[in-house]
This record gives sequence, C-alpha cells and structure tokens, in this order.
Amino acid sequence: MGRVFVLKAFGRWAKKEEITDATLLETIDGADKGIVDANLGEGVVKLRIAREGQGKSRGFRSIVALKNDDRAFYLDGWAKSDFGNINENHLKLMKQLAHIYFSFDDDALQKVIDGGALREIARQAVAPAAADGAIVEHAHLEAEQTQ
Repeated sequence: MGRVFVLKAFGRWAKKEEITDATLLETIDGADKGIVDANLGEGVVKLRIAREGQGKSRGFRSIVALKNDDRAFYLDGWAKSDFGNINENHLKLMKQLAHIYFSFDDDALQKVIDGGALREIARQAVAPAAADGAIVEHAHLEAEQTQ
C-alpha cells in the first residue's frame, strides 16, 4: 500500500487505545494480502486491529477506505466489545467520506493535513518494533514511544 492516512477523530481514539502507527501499518499490509474482515463496497472495508497481547479476535475493528494500492484512510474504529457491526447509516457516511478523500489530489490532501483534519503515517519513519517497543517517527508527526 502506498500512503496511509488517519482521520483526526480516529487518531484520537487510536491514541487512547494505545494503538501504534506500526500496528496500523501492519493491519494495512494485511489488507494488501487479502486479510479483510469484510468488504463493504466502494473501496470501504472493515479490518481487525490486534489488541496488544490479545490478538485480533479480541481486538479492535476499523473502517478503512482503500484506493487501489495508492492510499488508505482510517475512517473509524471501535473495540469489538463496544459493538459488533455498523448500521446502514454509518456505512453510508463512511462511503461518502471515502469518496471525498479518494477525490483529493496530493495538493488537496496536503491542505487537509495542514488543517489538522488528517495525519499521514510516514511508512519510512516507523521502525519495525524493536525489543523495547520503541517507535520512531519524523519530527512533523506526533512523537510516540511505547515502553
């Protein structure tokens, strides 16, 4: 997968749940290999995100918009224990968001990033999980360290 983005609300939720950028990238890499919980249509998929020490089945669920091998947008997320599936109205909204973000060229995406509504996970900036669990990112991204 090319570029991976996180909507502001999703990023706040992921931070609260202690989901690292490395975990989000691993989840997208799995989707590239066909590991998708559900294809919801129009480029929108439901993906499982592993919970630290518990795996994917007891972990989190996310709604992600995938545009070919070019871009992925994390739109929404929740703990499986909160609720299992999204309703039709929620799905409709996620598809609308996907269409909007799919339509943006690089300049428009940069404006949204600069405005704070979207954050890009810099793939080259996220080091493989080291033994101490440190994650290294570019200075323009929020510094994140787990130990």
